[in-house]
Amino acid sequence: MSRLLAELLAAPELAFRARLHQLEQASGAPGIDVRLTAHLIQANQHKLKSLGLDAHDTTGPELYAALNERYLRDDRLLSQQLAEGNQSDIMANVRTAISELPLPERALAIKSSAVKKILKKVPPKATMKLLGYRSLESLLKHEPVAALQAVAEQVESATWQKSYRKALAGLQAIDFETRPLAIVYLEHDRWQKVAVSPAIHKRHHLLANPVAASLILLPYGSEKPAGATLTTLVLAVTAINRLAAASSYLKVHQMRADFGEAVLDLQAVQTTPLLTLLSEPISWHLIQRYYHRFKDYYRPELFEPYLQPEDFRWLAAESVLAHLAPQVDFWRGSSQLAQFKDGGSVSYNLHDVALNACNHLSYEQRVSQHFKDSLWHELLLHYLRPVHVEEAIASRMQPAFAEA
Repeated sequence: MSRLLAELLAAPELAFRARLHQLEQASGAPGIDVRLTAHLIQANQHKLKSLGLDAHDTTGPELYAALNERYLRDDRLLSQQLAEGNQSDIMANVRTAISELPLPERALAIKSSAVKKILKKVPPKATMKLLGYRSLESLLKHEPVAALQAVAEQVESATWQKSYRKALAGLQAIDFETRPLAIVYLEHDRWQKVAVSPAIHKRHHLLANPVAASLILLPYGSEKPAGATLTTLVLAVTAINRLAAASSYLKVHQMRADFGEAVLDLQAVQTTPLLTLLSEPISWHLIQRYYHRFKDYYRPELFEPYLQPEDFRWLAAESVLAHLAPQVDFWRGSSQLAQFKDGGSVSYNLHDVALNACNHLSYEQRVSQHFKDSLWHELLLHYLRPVHVEEAIASRMQPAFAEA
């Protein structure tokens, strides 16, 4: 059974089998790989049937083309659904849709006064020029500081970045406050120029600011590429998960003397190993998903008063899509799904399909990394046991509690 998983993940079979054996032994040999493989085979057959394809003789290129076509079709359906409020602007519709989601209501975020203090100390001159301001005071008065901070992190010079990071490292918990996660939509002409600038354009008109617990939405203007609505929503959900994980990470560290270092870590919370369980690196991002998935494993004595159960929020893009537009439910359960054929995988993952369809990538150029990450994380989530997670977190976080 481990052979299919190894093929899907493009991993050497013998080495992968050894890793699975270690995970099986450490977690009591629950046969997770067997059950997951059976589920993937059945789910793939169901998805192929939904696409009107034959499970036995569909080629990789045929499935790839069908997925891209389905994605663009569903984008049109979603656009029509969200535009029922007579909004023609993509970002306005996405903002309205996001507001209906269960967003974090008590995120830990830097105070606006603290951001202004930093920007006055290290003036973001490139950001000022891009927005057409000559005065820093005027810039800070008229524009949202969370957006300015997010843009400056992308467009300012290496010298500025060094000074900025030094300022962040000096932050203390007193510089932060608890407030709802903010969705900041910037639609006037100044921000249209920012949205099309080279440093920002590649971000698909979205910027996540984990320090300020804010998602910045930049206008599309007259530019409306194929798949824009669905792609923006998928990326927005991913950004919200990142912001939620960043907030809970800060809350765990807020009583530490090196709190500023935790602030610097926010850009890499999703990928940087926080601890090691069963010889596998585990990030806080995965811990966030773990306690969202297995709510019964949450122990108040381990986290409180720093974290509450609602801090472990996690949104699945395909579930959000099905909630907002019930007629677009094909993608539910597709994040860790792919078909392996002719020596390669074709991903059903919404992120991968978005990149493939919107960038008009050929079959040979297709991407599937989001699917691979999701499948591997799914394996780890099922192999982890509460005692392992709790011991690892306690050994990592106990110094913070002791300093409190």
